[in-house]
Amino acid sequence: MRLRPLPSRRRRWRGPPAMGVRTKRGPIPPEGTITSIAYKLGNHGLILLLLETPSGFAILSFDGVQLYLPGAKENIWSNFGAEYMARYIVWLKQFKKFKDKSSAIRSDTSVCRRLSKFIKRWRRPGQMLVVGKPEYKTIIEASMGIPCIFDETVMEVMWGVKHIMHSLVPMEKSELTKEERLPMSQGLIMFLNRKGFDVKPEMVNECIVLSACALYDCDEIKKKHDASLRRAGEQLKDVSGINTQGWSLLKLSTALMLICFSEEEILVGEPEEIFTAEELSNFQDDAHEYDDKISKYPCRRIYEELVCAFEARAANRILLTSLVKEASVCFSPVPEACKVQPSHIAKNSINSFDNPPRKFVMPAPAIEQVCRTKKTVQPSRWVRMLSNVKLLPHMLTVFMKRGLGSCRLLQEIMTKVHRWRKMKLLTCRKIENVGGTAC
Repeated sequence: MRLRPLPSRRRRWRGPPAMGVRTKRGPIPPEGTITSIAYKLGNHGLILLLLETPSGFAILSFDGVQLYLPGAKENIWSNFGAEYMARYIVWLKQFKKFKDKSSAIRSDTSVCRRLSKFIKRWRRPGQMLVVGKPEYKTIIEASMGIPCIFDETVMEVMWGVKHIMHSLVPMEKSELTKEERLPMSQGLIMFLNRKGFDVKPEMVNECIVLSACALYDCDEIKKKHDASLRRAGEQLKDVSGINTQGWSLLKLSTALMLICFSEEEILVGEPEEIFTAEELSNFQDDAHEYDDKISKYPCRRIYEELVCAFEARAANRILLTSLVKEASVCFSPVPEACKVQPSHIAKNSINSFDNPPRKFVMPAPAIEQVCRTKKTVQPSRWVRMLSNVKLLPHMLTVFMKRGLGSCRLLQEIMTKVHRWRKMKLLTCRKIENVGGTAC
């Protein structure tokens, strides 16, 4: 009788390494890098987040590296403008309702058995837990022995998670109270103040958050390309003898476009207005000397991103100014002369509310004037430009919600890019093939 070989056992995946456990693959990463932060945290940098909702608790998985990046306290708020912006760093594991939340975590009875099992079910060995209150940190560490994180950066994360709570935890139907939403993100307030907007925490609403995220993304695009464009400026000085000190990034990228793609028209401005005749002549004569020094197609991509950020920043400042002004009017104290008076006095009073003041609405032609470039650009190219940038379906959504986007170009951009970025229904190739006329 012929014996059959025993079936081979499949090796089960043991999961990511716990915190502080060395892996056999490769050396320890150098200090100060994202890889080193993830290595120290363990579990590939993933940590758990305990979110208290109006009717229970939710366990979410969170990219813990974001807490330890440079400037995390000031910038981490920008990841929580909308759900599709935060989906890559935080996502739901499980949500569980509690009839009596006050008995779930008590200082005298520690953590209840149900919540303790709920946390242990999803926690891996050595994995850290982010909590929203300092007393939760003390109680969970003392009773369960789980290392917890709570600091000012965590407070920024908790504000962001609560801001998009209904998207992250769709099973939660109750609304957060005003006290549960506080404290407001200090990083967001500091960013708006740096941009010249006097905003108080109670004035911040969803539209202001989205518009601030769009403005932040514009700044990030400039930071991302600053070093590479400055190096290209040194090449311009070495080859053509043109001193680029004091040039803006948009002017530098425009010069590279004229060198690499001299047959194409630039999107913003006229070359004769931006550069001198001598500089334009040098660009044309020395173009062949840049073949082995500058990559052409990355220059085009950088130029398109900077143009998009340049136009979006100008339009978004107008929008944000309007939003902040409306919010300040809503939250400003009512003067004594404008308070409602008895009917027999208010009839003949100049302070009666027969003719209430009109709301401040930014006229649509002003938006169109800012968003329109000097040259006619096909909408399909603008769609391709915006689809390559982290910007701005959310900013354009704000335009459309407020009725400020009467420009047909903005409508087409918003429709196609929003689908591509959020619902993943269109690919870049399909977007580029969509035709249309400019506004």
